[in-house]
Amino acid sequence: MEAERSLHDGLAEVESVNEVPLRAVIGLPAYNHAHRLPEALESLLLQTHPGLRIIVSDDGSTDETPAIVADYARTDPRIVYSTTPKRLGYIGNARHCFKLARQLFPEAEFFAWASDHDVWHPDWLERLVEAFDANPTAVAACPRSFRMEADGTIAKSVEVDLNTTGIEPTLKRFVRTFRGISAGNMIYGLFRADALERSGIMRWQLLPDRLLLCELSLYGGMAEVKEHLWFRRYRRIASKERQRAASFVDHVPRYIRWPWWLAHGVVLWREYGMGREPNGPLTKAQGRRMAVYYVLLAIELDTKRWWLRRERRLVRPVKRKIKKLWWRLIERLASLPGRPHRVFRPIYGRIGSGRSRD
Repeated sequence: MEAERSLHDGLAEVESVNEVPLRAVIGLPAYNHAHRLPEALESLLLQTHPGLRIIVSDDGSTDETPAIVADYARTDPRIVYSTTPKRLGYIGNARHCFKLARQLFPEAEFFAWASDHDVWHPDWLERLVEAFDANPTAVAACPRSFRMEADGTIAKSVEVDLNTTGIEPTLKRFVRTFRGISAGNMIYGLFRADALERSGIMRWQLLPDRLLLCELSLYGGMAEVKEHLWFRRYRRIASKERQRAASFVDHVPRYIRWPWWLAHGVVLWREYGMGREPNGPLTKAQGRRMAVYYVLLAIELDTKRWWLRRERRLVRPVKRKIKKLWWRLIERLASLPGRPHRVFRPIYGRIGSGRSRD
């Protein structure tokens, strides 16, 4: 009851906050990140674009998250605080945020997901809305980003520039999107809400971000914003086991044990190859071809990733060992009196000069 009161009281205050047209809603699925949540909320509230509302959906947090969000909701009417009826997991809570946004703010043109531990530049929303205004056919807009360490220091610049606006036909844009996306980064871009709804929001799958971004490409292009406007607190790679644990709380469906590309291919075949949507973006034949394309591209991607993992574990250690033995050989030769043979003198000059010696 208390959560319902905060929800309705927040809505009443939002209606009277100002006369600025609402353009975007940000949904933040929160769960047990109370130590990072204030920084994330502050960065969202500092957005320079005024037409913004923030929905925070708490998924049964056991830390100070509920108290922090309730305090922010009392002081800033742009925040709407809600709690899930039971533990939903990440996918369920993300879907809950979107459904609340459509229910409470149906006039909002754009929607974005936010995390409870990252940071956004104040111009993030303004720049992405400008990208949409400049590309009316775009369904998604994504900026560049920085990866942060736990203490907030910048670790790496992520520059995945993908612009598919104007690419036709649809299947060509779909393939270009699959090959060019960085799903874990671009899922935190800004989307047209109606296109997001037609694309299944975020399906109950492993790697749902990749599937969603590819489905969105069927309805329009992706606009790029070549500015660093998002700071992602990068901890470690989200393994499939972590995704299962985070998203499927009560029951893990059998298809989740399948290879992800097979499960995604079945979804695409069913949704677009069997004509389930009368006014869909593809014919049945095109939908089936697209599902096959997706599976083949995904197998290719998985194979490349498998080889890179093997290379890191096997090939790179061997290379390092060979390099180490080579340096030892050079140092041994250099330590002999008189530097024995003239053949090695060029080697001393090229290699030995780059290393400091005692």
